[in-house]
Amino acid sequence: MTNQKLLFDVESAEMIEEDSNSQFATAKMLLFSSGSNRHSMVCSPEVLREMADTAYEKPIIFEFNTMYRDFGSHNEKTTIPAGFIVPNSGSFEEQADGRTSFFALGKIWKKYSKNFLDIFRENGRTGSKLSVEMELIDSEQDSSGMIVMKKFAYCAACIL
Repeated sequence: MTNQKLLFDVESAEMIEEDSNSQFATAKMLLFSSGSNRHSMVCSPEVLREMADTAYEKPIIFEFNTMYRDFGSHNEKTTIPAGFIVPNSGSFEEQADGRTSFFALGKIWKKYSKNFLDIFRENGRTGSKLSVEMELIDSEQDSSGMIVMKKFAYCAACIL
């Protein structure tokens, strides 16, 4: 199985800094974790680490739901670029359940991201769900039927 686009709706983003003197706000984003996922796939900690560099400089996108003045889902026709994933900002953390998680920093353009920061301010929140879009480049099926991710590339991080 190769070159398959996937969406993972399981991670999170947290606004950690909004310096009034900067053009950008900073978010810490949990992009992906090792272990099994809802696509009947499994990612090893080693592959998670090897593929981390593919996340850098990828867009952070969102959809603005005008009715609820909140984030929407991901519709390619209505998504808005809000910022980018900062190069070499990644870190790995071991979770209590044994998984390894990959975190990276994102920069959100205050001027060009339209309603992005307003959603956080108006709703009085600091975090949101995040969906990662990635392309599965190489994989194989194991004896249990799980697809073992061998190589993938991040395409975008979508705030939900």
